[in-house]
Formats: sequence, structure tokens, C-alpha cells
Amino acid sequence: MQYLEKHPMIMIVTGIMGISLSAIFVKYSQAPSDVTAAYRLLWTVLLLSVFSTILGHSIFSWCLKFFSLSFVSASKLCGPVAAAVFALFLFGEVPPQIAGSVVTIGGVLLYFQTEKRENDILK
Repeated sequence: MQYLEKHPMIMIVTGIMGISLSAIFVKYSQAPSDVTAAYRLLWTVLLLSVFSTILGHSIFSWCLKFFSLSFVSASKLCGPVAAAVFALFLFGEVPPQIAGSVVTIGGVLLYFQTEKRENDILK
């Protein structure tokens, strides 16, 4: 809890997700025939909110303690490339954007090298 008190952004995002999740669950659980679908939706939204929103923002905030904001922001560009790699290994799906992935990784590496050189010059 001490970590959450230091990062109000995480508390705000968590609160908004909790309110949204509650509203969605209440809306879809009203019809008796759709109770199973409502519970399925509840778990889907809960898992999405925990893994993609709360965990993502927490990791982003944690990384800011060790790296510069521009470094962390640029590294987020590799997210779609990582998702394509996971899709390849988990589902056997060959990503159609291989050239785009190479350009993205190359651009991020070029940016990191440039930032490292600038930081070395300033020190």
C-alpha cells in the first residue's frame, strides 16, 4: 500500500477501472438469461484491467525510477513487436508486418544509442 500512496496516478487508474468494471457488471447482470454471459464478461474485463491497465501503469511508473521518461516512452514502441512475437510462439501466427517490426526495433535502438551518447557527453 505504501507504493500506491506514492503514486497517485496508479490509484486514480485503479479507481476508474473499478468503477467501470462495476458499472459494466451491473448493466449486463440485469437480464436473468444473460447471467452466464455477464460473469464471463466480468472475468474478461477484470483480467484486461489488471494485466493491461493496472500492471502496465505500475510498470511504467516503476521504470521511471531507473530510466528517463524519453527512454521509457520510446521502449513502449516495442509493445506491438513483442505481441507479434508472442502470437508467433503461442498461436503459430506469422506476423505480416515483419518489415515494420524491423524498422521499429531499429528506430528504437538508434534512439537509445543517440540518448546514451548524449548522456555520456553531458557527464
